[in-house]
Amino acid sequence: MMTHTQWVAPLDDDDEWKPEHIQICLDTALENNADIVYPWFDVVGGSDPFPQFEGRPWSNDDPHIFGCWFLGSAELLKDVGGWLKREQMGDAWKPQWQGDGSGGGEDWNLILRLIDAGAKIVHVPIRTYIWHHEGYHYSGGTW
Repeated sequence: MMTHTQWVAPLDDDDEWKPEHIQICLDTALENNADIVYPWFDVVGGSDPFPQFEGRPWSNDDPHIFGCWFLGSAELLKDVGGWLKREQMGDAWKPQWQGDGSGGGEDWNLILRLIDAGAKIVHVPIRTYIWHHEGYHYSGGTW
């Protein structure tokens, strides 16, 4: 990861930030001394594959999947190696979502490594993000 900032906010090609996304996440991170802050999202062209987690306070003891719609400490993300390449993960990269929110994939793998590193993760229960499911997305059930 080539960044020289304190914070990073990933954005996939099927994602869109609402205008307030960064400010809400940054304010939450600073108010809570958090390493990772993730809001929730609206979905266009599909449905939320994880509705049971919206608004649920985060617990490292009972983690669940969240995607790259977060704001995170650049230093911590560098320390844990960021997202691994598929060849580094072996079969762990394959999305295999479970009803409890666990599974494979690069996002889940990163979350587990952040927890192992002692990350303070905070969920802000505000929809500041748009996730576009037009086309083929495994998480949208159309893969």
